[in-house]
Amino acid sequence: FEQLKTAYGVMPVLFKSVERVEGFLFLYFIAMIIQSLIERDVRIAMKNHKMKSIPLYSEERNCFSPTGDRILSEFHNLDVHRLMNNGNVTNIFYTEMTEIQKLILSLLAVSEEDFRPQ
Repeated sequence: FEQLKTAYGVMPVLFKSVERVEGFLFLYFIAMIIQSLIERDVRIAMKNHKMKSIPLYSEERNCFSPTGDRILSEFHNLDVHRLMNNGNVTNIFYTEMTEIQKLILSLLAVSEEDFRPQ
């Protein structure tokens, strides 16, 4: 559980019941598993495509063993804007994806259309 305190920054929670604390920690556990699977899938895909590294660091420096946190942080700048008229969504605008974001999605075998919210 060291990662809960360091990497994820979990702080003491003030829930009134043990069940809620357990549920909260269970969700963090699921998030850690998903992050680990993303990391593993990207590394396996890199190996299968004979890629030694991908440019995940600042100034497009190469990363030879991308971590789940580094992979997910590449998507921090994506936005979705919904144009509303009388309470109805009339149009949806997405931030343009960078080449590295597209590369990561292709390594994960996820299309841009499947990645974007509807």
